[in-house]
Amino acid sequence: MSRGWLAIAAAAMVLAIAVRPAARQEQLPTFRASADLVAVDVSVRRAGRPVTGLKLEDFEITDDAVKQTIIEMSYGKLPIDVTVALDVSASVTGAVLDDLRRSVQQLARDLQPADRLKLVTFNMRVKRVMDFGADPAAGLATVRQSAGSGSTAVFDTIAVALASDAPPDRRQLVMLFTDGQDSASVTDPRTLLDLARRTTPTIGVVLAMPGSLPFMVTPGRLPMTSGPVQTASGVAVLLATRQIYEQLARETGGIVVSTSTGSVAPTLRRVLDEFRSSYVLHFTPRGVNRDGLHTLVVRVPKSNDVQVRARSSYAWR
Repeated sequence: MSRGWLAIAAAAMVLAIAVRPAARQEQLPTFRASADLVAVDVSVRRAGRPVTGLKLEDFEITDDAVKQTIIEMSYGKLPIDVTVALDVSASVTGAVLDDLRRSVQQLARDLQPADRLKLVTFNMRVKRVMDFGADPAAGLATVRQSAGSGSTAVFDTIAVALASDAPPDRRQLVMLFTDGQDSASVTDPRTLLDLARRTTPTIGVVLAMPGSLPFMVTPGRLPMTSGPVQTASGVAVLLATRQIYEQLARETGGIVVSTSTGSVAPTLRRVLDEFRSSYVLHFTPRGVNRDGLHTLVVRVPKSNDVQVRARSSYAWR
C-alpha cells in the first residue's frame, strides 16, 4: 500500500475511533477529480479585495509543470459545505468560549440557502454535534452548553474533517478554531499533510491569540512574540504548530488568521467570504502520468499585482 493510502487509512481509523457514529456511513475521501476532470478552487485578490470579472483565458494551470487547457470556470455558483471545528479544551474558556458560541450562531446566519453546515467540537476527543442537512438549532444548543475541558487533539480533528464524504457538486471548506497547540492527537503532522494533499477540502485555521503571548502577524510569515512569555520551549512549540497550519493552508489553498476576543465572528466571516469569492476552474489532465501526487500551479499571467491562492497538489484514486 502506498504512503498516500496509508495516510487515508490512518485518518479513517481516527474517524472511527474519535467520532460518534452517524446515521450515514462515511466514505473514504478523494480529491474532487473524476476520471476526466479536475476542479480547483482559486482565490484571486488585489490589495486584499477579490478580483472579479476574470475570464477563463486569464488563468494558467500547470499540472506537474505541463500546461493544461481550462475547459470550464465558475464564480460563486456552487453551494458550499462548511465544516466548523471548535476547540472546547480547557485552554479555551471564559470570554473566548462565550465569543465563540455567539460567532457560530452568526456564521450559521451568514450561510446562503443552498449552503450546509456541520459542527464538530473537540478537546482530547472529536465529537460531531451536527451533520450536514440537520436542523441547526440542536447543534447550536450543544455548542452553547459546551464547557472548556480536557486536552487538545487538533491534528486528529483536521484528519476527521478531511476524511469525510465530499460530493463533487459542492465546494468543501473546513474552518477550525483553536488556541493553537496540539496536546493529544494520534495523527502526526506528516500523515496529516499527506492526507490534505489527497483530499478535497480547503482549510481555514482561526487562531485565538493567547493573553500571555501576543502576536504580531504578517501574512505568509510566522508570528513574532511581542510580550511576556512563559517559557522559550512553549514559544517554540507554538511557532512550530503555526508552521504546520500554514503548510496545511498552502497545500489546500486556505488561510491562517489570528483573532482576539470579541473579533471571532468577523474573522470566521472573513474566512467564509474569501472562500466564497473564489473561482472554480476545471481541466482534463493531458500529458501527465495519473499515478501519485500531482503538483499544481495556478497563475494569472497578465496581472502582476494580484495574489493567487489555490491548492498546490492533488491525487487520483
